[in-house]
Amino acid sequence: MKKNLFLVVSAVFFAVCTFKASAQNITFEGIWEANGKDRSVSINIEDRRNSTNLSNKFMDALVNARFYKGDSNYLRLAPEDKKSFIQLRHN
Repeated sequence: MKKNLFLVVSAVFFAVCTFKASAQNITFEGIWEANGKDRSVSINIEDRRNSTNLSNKFMDALVNARFYKGDSNYLRLAPEDKKSFIQLRHN
């Protein structure tokens, strides 16, 4: 049975390939890179201090993402095997 985990995250992705995010009383930031031709993505998180078990799972999903799909309303990030994904929604 699939288990859906929900975590409220506020994130800002900047055009200069950096991002800042906050979730469950923690903040984290990192760098990202994407290729529009093959929809590949690479995300690195620079600091995980004070993270919780759930926020660690979310950050692992970000770091393990290799492909993306989306539009102006959502962004899906999937690992290499594409058997799962995390979805971010524009608010």
